[in-house]
Amino acid sequence: MLIRHIVISGPSASGKSTLIKMLLKAFPNLSLSISHTTRPMRQGEVDGKDYYFVSRSTFEDLIKNRRMLEYAEFNEHYYGTSLSELEDTPKVFDVEFRGVSYFKENYPSFLYIFIDCDRETVRKRLIARGDRDLKARLELYDEFQKIKNLEIFQKIINNNNSKEESFEQLSSFIKENL
Repeated sequence: MLIRHIVISGPSASGKSTLIKMLLKAFPNLSLSISHTTRPMRQGEVDGKDYYFVSRSTFEDLIKNRRMLEYAEFNEHYYGTSLSELEDTPKVFDVEFRGVSYFKENYPSFLYIFIDCDRETVRKRLIARGDRDLKARLELYDEFQKIKNLEIFQKIINNNNSKEESFEQLSSFIKENL
C-alpha cells in the first residue's frame, strides 16, 4: 500500500494540534513532521519534539543553503519545514497558509486537509489559552479563510463542536485515501 504524506492546515485554535495527536495515535505508521522555529521555547515544550528551536542565524543558513522546504516569518520569528522531513516515514505536516501553496505546487500527490472553525470559536479558544498575539492570530484567521476556498484541499473539516466527530471525519477520509 502506498503511504502518502498528509498536509493539515487551518487557523490557530481551530483544533489542528488536538486532531493531529489523535491521528498519530490511530495511525502508528504516520509521524509528525517537526518544524524549525526561531521563537523562544514555551514552558513545557521540548526541543526536537515540539519544534527544532534554532537561532535566527542558523535558520537563515538553512534558507541560504536551500535546506528548507518552506518557511514563513510571523511576529518576527521564522517557522518552517526542512527538506529532511520528507525522508523516512510518512509524515503529517502542520503547515500554515503561506506554506500550503508551495506544498501543493511541488507535491500534488500529498493529501491536503483544512481544519476550519468559526472566528468567534477561535477567538474564545485563543483567549482561553492565554494567547498574547490575539490580534495577529485573528488577522491570520482571515488569511486562512481566503485560502480554504481555493482548490488546494481535498477535505475541509469544520471543528466547531465535537473533536470526536471531527476526528471521525478526518480518520475516515485518510482511510479512504491512503
